[in-house]
Amino acid sequence: MKKSIGLLLVCILVISNFSLVFASSRQNPESLNQELNSFDIKGLSKKYNVDENELREAVKNALNSDVFSPFSDIEIPGTNQSSDVIIPNGVQRRGDFSVINQDVTAYTAERGRKTASGVYPYVGNVACHRYDDKSPYIPYGSTVTYPESIKIGSSSRRSFTVDDTGTGGSRSYWWTDVYFGYKPDMDSPALNFGVKHWAYDISTP
Repeated sequence: MKKSIGLLLVCILVISNFSLVFASSRQNPESLNQELNSFDIKGLSKKYNVDENELREAVKNALNSDVFSPFSDIEIPGTNQSSDVIIPNGVQRRGDFSVINQDVTAYTAERGRKTASGVYPYVGNVACHRYDDKSPYIPYGSTVTYPESIKIGSSSRRSFTVDDTGTGGSRSYWWTDVYFGYKPDMDSPALNFGVKHWAYDISTP
């Protein structure tokens, strides 16, 4: 009995120490500044016509989160946040339909974090908005096909599967967030992807 209690206490101590180290590594100001300085915040703010300090703050907050997607919430002046949808046969969210002038951003996630659908993220999955009950605007398992190939690492693809949700508060109704890989390795490519305004096809299960 004493031996079991001792082992339990050791396990708790190890987990607690790991949690403290993990938390401190995410909030270390020096490490955070190094990551911030590695991004071309000034160039991206000019490219997308956003305030440099606002973008820097969005990136900083994303670095401190388990999901890195700074462009999912930042407002971009002059963008048409249209929710125009072409829906065949009057079927919304189900079947095959096309959306126009919609926002596409990119995100990364920490190792071990599962998507909203319960699977581990993989290159080839995207996130979309979610309702108050946490269900996705676009059903899980749907295929999203973009007009252009997206290069992620050494591969390129046009079609992706909806397996996650996000909180793109400033993005269009049919916004999608493309998974680029693990933090922090793919943070820079995801940030440089910025915001695209595309028409694309959606095919639900």
